[in-house]
Amino acid sequence: MEQGMNSTTFNTIGIPKRWRSKKAVAKRLACDSEELIRIQSDIHKIELYNRRSDVDNKINLPCKTLYFRLASTLESHSVSTALTGGNWLGQLNKSTAYSVLYFKLHFFWNYQFVVKGILKNENPPEKLGIFFYDEVEYMGWLFLLGQIEEAKVVARLIYAAIHRDYCMDFNDEYHRRGQMFMLRLFGKWQDITIDFPNSAYDEPVYEWLLAHWDIADEQALLPALIAASDRHTHQSWDDTNKANHDFHHITLYRCPLELLMLFRLRALKGLKNPVVEHPLFDAPFDQLPEPQPVYIDDMMQATLKRVREDWPHYDKVLDDAITSPFTDADYEFGKQYEQPSMTR
Repeated sequence: MEQGMNSTTFNTIGIPKRWRSKKAVAKRLACDSEELIRIQSDIHKIELYNRRSDVDNKINLPCKTLYFRLASTLESHSVSTALTGGNWLGQLNKSTAYSVLYFKLHFFWNYQFVVKGILKNENPPEKLGIFFYDEVEYMGWLFLLGQIEEAKVVARLIYAAIHRDYCMDFNDEYHRRGQMFMLRLFGKWQDITIDFPNSAYDEPVYEWLLAHWDIADEQALLPALIAASDRHTHQSWDDTNKANHDFHHITLYRCPLELLMLFRLRALKGLKNPVVEHPLFDAPFDQLPEPQPVYIDDMMQATLKRVREDWPHYDKVLDDAITSPFTDADYEFGKQYEQPSMTR
């Protein structure tokens, strides 16, 4: 453990008046009739893809966006249910599995999109782009669910996306300090170090927590955890043209995902976690849930079956990135699988 400043030096900034109540957040996240119809529509479109009945899909584009939309809606519903005292873990588990499948499909398509650009003689080839903050949040949900090996896979794909310059928001313009804290924390745990944008290092409470996350005395964490919780409430707001906010996804307005990840990593080391007296830690986010089994269903398996038929190198592209995230991608390998209709 690194040495750092004493946590008692943190001044609490309090909770802003604009921070939305649990009731308001739950209401905004609850699925209405239109969203339920959209869920069924997206499932139907995925099933069309799985049956090869998507007649307009001439390039065999994986149905990644449909999984993203489906996951987002289900995640909102699960957090709404959590905030109103319902059974939420099953729904969150399902939504997170869909999110992770989306990320894997999207990562693969970023790879193949570059291959397409190379074959078109683009110099440099255009890149499709991945949102860093989304993928880090998927990693955080996996840690909350106790799905550690899958969280490691997602983290390594994030490293690979950064190394390959796929990420559109890994920079000081967006300054997602909360999400950068989460990936830096993962790096502390796994002894992985990379260069981050300058804004990753300018939040004192995060610097202290990174230096002391595995301290034996859990009570010593409390001043920093309170300060980080206050900061979370100030960053729980929609992005605007004038300002970006770390936790602009309303699912995180009342969920201390970045701090629950820290708690999970401490628990994995056999360390105790303190009780945090802060409204951000209201139930059910006052403690870690029991680990949940990794979710997969027939629809997901059918999607992967088609993807592997259309793109036989799908697993190798992902496996190479997961195993060696800091090695340059072998785009030459992907050329042999490119379909003529994509290069016109």
